Amino acid sequence: MQRNHSAIGIDISDNAVKCVQLESYQGGLRVLDVCSADIARGGAERANRQQASLEALRRAIQDGDFRGKECLSSLRLFETTTRHIRIPAEDVNRAREVLGTELKESDQDPGGEFNFQFEPIAELVDHGVRKCEYLCCVADPLIVRDHLEVLTGAGLQPVAIDLDTCAQVRPFARAAETNDDSLVLSIDMGARCAHLVISRGGDPVLMRTVPVSGAEILKTLEQKLNLDSEMVRDLAEAKQQGVTEEISGLTSAISRTLSSYYDTIINRVLVCARYTASLYGGHSLDQLRVLGGAASLPGCVEYLSENLGLSVADADPFRALGIDMPRTAGNGSPANYATAVGLAVRGLKT
Repeated sequence: MQRNHSAIGIDISDNAVKCVQLESYQGGLRVLDVCSADIARGGAERANRQQASLEALRRAIQDGDFRGKECLSSLRLFETTTRHIRIPAEDVNRAREVLGTELKESDQDPGGEFNFQFEPIAELVDHGVRKCEYLCCVADPLIVRDHLEVLTGAGLQPVAIDLDTCAQVRPFARAAETNDDSLVLSIDMGARCAHLVISRGGDPVLMRTVPVSGAEILKTLEQKLNLDSEMVRDLAEAKQQGVTEEISGLTSAISRTLSSYYDTIINRVLVCARYTASLYGGHSLDQLRVLGGAASLPGCVEYLSENLGLSVADADPFRALGIDMPRTAGNGSPANYATAVGLAVRGLKT
């Protein structure tokens, strides 16, 4: 029987490279392989970061048992510019032309040559005129080129470059009901900043960065609670294994220590929620999904959920697809793999 494996989904962050390849078979999915490699800390120069990422990617590919050389990877949200633009409904058939002109003429003109993608997210009446609102993402060609050089330097064949925030929600969108118009908030705290994504029916309709960095959070925990990164990792693993009562006191201390960071995120979420409510007839947020390393940080999900008044959605991208996370994956909780899994889902041939 015919088997259909995906291109390799490759998530390159500041700290690690994660690779996932899926296979569709008889209407279901299975994991062909999952592999990760830490990125060595180097200088701040772009060339040093590129070289460190390339070396980690080579290790991950060599350690894995992947099929073929085709791959998909993603830019990170903070490497791009996102904008919401409304155009008259009569111009929808030439949306790329109209949106491109708007981007060039706007105050946020990226300058010179640029790449952009767009998706319609709402139809509405604006000052008596029927319009369509688009979510636009603009990328600098130099950043795209640097990313492609890392992939080709590892002997891979890139077939597409995605956006990490779009890839992260894809496994959950695949599992969602097609008529589901619920608004789900996804939060991912990366090493440099936090990403917020509000999805409607599984598709992103708003994406924002928040100046809350995972690196600063780890530094604060070490300074105020004497918890280094290895101890935080051990606590996260204990939480993942269901050992909560024994660390409850420390969990409370962590939440109090990090409350100012969490509150910064919450305040930005409230602004974003008001905007999406204006697009969708006052519809408020329905659920919260916390991805990345923050998902396993003791007390984080609970603090955000309680203060936002939102129930918590499952953040396991493997389980969303009806498959188990392989024991060989390592590198923390399944939520750490949302981007790589989402890229592999896109890489499934249909």
